[in-house]
Amino acid sequence: DYKQVVQSRLVEYDWLWKILVYGSYLDFNFIRRLEEDYNTIGDIIYNENHFLVKQGLKRKDGNKKINVEELIGWEFLDIQKDKQIEPFFIYPQLKKWPDEDKYVGYIYCEKGKIVKKVFTPPVLLLKETVTTELKSIPVISLKRKILFTDKITSIKAIGNKDIRSYYEIAGLLYSSLFSYFMLIKSSTVGIMIEQQVNDKEKFGFPYLKNSTIAKNVEKIEEIIRKLFDEKQKVISPNIHTMEGEKKKLINKLNEEILNSFNLNEQERALLDYAV
Repeated sequence: DYKQVVQSRLVEYDWLWKILVYGSYLDFNFIRRLEEDYNTIGDIIYNENHFLVKQGLKRKDGNKKINVEELIGWEFLDIQKDKQIEPFFIYPQLKKWPDEDKYVGYIYCEKGKIVKKVFTPPVLLLKETVTTELKSIPVISLKRKILFTDKITSIKAIGNKDIRSYYEIAGLLYSSLFSYFMLIKSSTVGIMIEQQVNDKEKFGFPYLKNSTIAKNVEKIEEIIRKLFDEKQKVISPNIHTMEGEKKKLINKLNEEILNSFNLNEQERALLDYAV
């Protein structure tokens, strides 16, 4: 299987090589339309006047030793050891940052002081990896102060002024359109590290402001919380019904996003084929 490409296209669009691994020139035209017609999530969140975007701490990072005694007792999301996070949900029982871990290799600081707002709610957290369906794993922490490692990125609205955008971004990154975008354009997915996508590629996804997307995400969050509680019961007859409701809400979210980006019949066919 081989494809002929005008060389100047590859010079101008160096990501075209990945598109041609799994797609065609039609996919290239689709991706280019999205990029030309919309701002990206990165355009929005990398505005330092509105958002702070930082990864979590590193337990080891060269010989650096930063004192974190003030954070002892905080909840700690240790995703490398336990399954503690899934899309739109953080497990209720987390470990505490241990007394003996008084120093770390890296944590974001300003003027020598730890910037706690990276870990302080309300905040949007984003796991480094994606699901097997190539969807991102976003979760919104509204009340819990949680420490996490550099395997998670924190998106924090300055002054907590634009919290609604957390839900819009989370919905966009969990959509089937995002899965398509990663398969067709991400330099690692399907090439090297199957489920690991860097922030630059994630935040290259197009952004749009849409209150309906935000409301759909809130409903998905709610049903996931109820499902978790239901599964803790010895007898749980409602799980099947609730799983069906969750699936309907996710489908509704996807449809709202596709409509919002004005996908035509050909673009929907490209997406459906990739998914």
